Amino acid sequence: MHERSLEWMVEAAQSRVSGARALLLNPRTCNIEHCITLLSEAQGYVEWLRDSFRTTEPDPRGLGRRVQALSGEIRLTGILLDQGARRSRAWLDRWQASRGGYTPAGNLASVTVGSMSFIG
Repeated sequence: MHERSLEWMVEAAQSRVSGARALLLNPRTCNIEHCITLLSEAQGYVEWLRDSFRTTEPDPRGLGRRVQALSGEIRLTGILLDQGARRSRAWLDRWQASRGGYTPAGNLASVTVGSMSFIG
């Protein structure tokens, strides 16, 4: 495989990881499916690169180290995505449990708020 195409794949994988991390910066507006797609594409590029390094003789321009670093970034971004999904699910479960439910008329019941102390 040509050195230029290998470098292009490294850059393409890096751009997808950067895109996924940029999405995770705004968790309220983050499209999880798009983030997962970006990480999957980046992982695919990394696997393709690892396979191509096995067939080429020398490591062109030290791309092997860049691919190893990129693999670590993908793994860390995946962990961030997983933790965000778990915490969001837990928050949503707590929020739904705090809701009063519905009245017999089908309206949302009011949420009861606990007492608040101004003195401490």
